[in-house]
Amino acid sequence: MTDPGAIGEAIRQIAAGLDGVRDSHLGPLAVIPATPAVEVLLGSGSLAQFPGGGHAMDERHDLTVVFLEQVAPNVATTTERRLAALATAFVAALTADGFDDTLGGLVERTRPTGYSFGMTSRNNRAYRFVAVRVDTGEL
Repeated sequence: MTDPGAIGEAIRQIAAGLDGVRDSHLGPLAVIPATPAVEVLLGSGSLAQFPGGGHAMDERHDLTVVFLEQVAPNVATTTERRLAALATAFVAALTADGFDDTLGGLVERTRPTGYSFGMTSRNNRAYRFVAVRVDTGEL
């Protein structure tokens, strides 16, 4: 099985390189030092042995890439636009011509499959977020 942490780190590096991202982590933090920030959350996966035996596995992994911005009074529109722009830029990076969707040979393919906006809190601070789902493996 491919190490899910290695896949998550490869995705984190892509998200961290986006213009405007000030902080990035593999996994969630209780206190976010600076925003906009990105957290790559490891999700579930599935494994299946290929017919005919052997050690080769059909692997699928899902990850969630969460872009967060601390909520500040009277800047809701700016926050929404900034988060929407980050999600759009991240999806564009994953679907760009020339993007190595094998993540350097870790997986067979990487693709964004959805997004959602929401609110969360950490350490008694409110954050607006957009979460982008990413599927990797033998898709």
